[in-house]
Amino acid sequence: MLEVNRIRTQYDDVLAGLRKRNLPVEQLALVDEILTTDEERKNAQKALDELLAKRNVWSKEIGDLIRNGQKDAAEVKKSAVNQLNAETDLHQNSFNEAKEKLQNLLLQVPN
Repeated sequence: MLEVNRIRTQYDDVLAGLRKRNLPVEQLALVDEILTTDEERKNAQKALDELLAKRNVWSKEIGDLIRNGQKDAAEVKKSAVNQLNAETDLHQNSFNEAKEKLQNLLLQVPN
């Protein structure tokens, strides 16, 4: 199985190697689709990481609010964290889908 990094850095060499095997144009087009899907995966990972970092900060703030006796403010922040968790789940799903699609595409292209 080819690695995405190799496809990205040696794009022309990878295509030349696949052409030597007389692969159909559809399989050659998979190389471009792999790069596109990898970008989608990276973007989903970045968005997910940002949301998780925000959740960690907010959770720490909730702990500080509770320690300082500001339970009402902590409850408001907790509801915001719950909404953020729902958004995080959506981004986690899109990341998993992109990762799975990328893996399937890589399996379709010979070494």
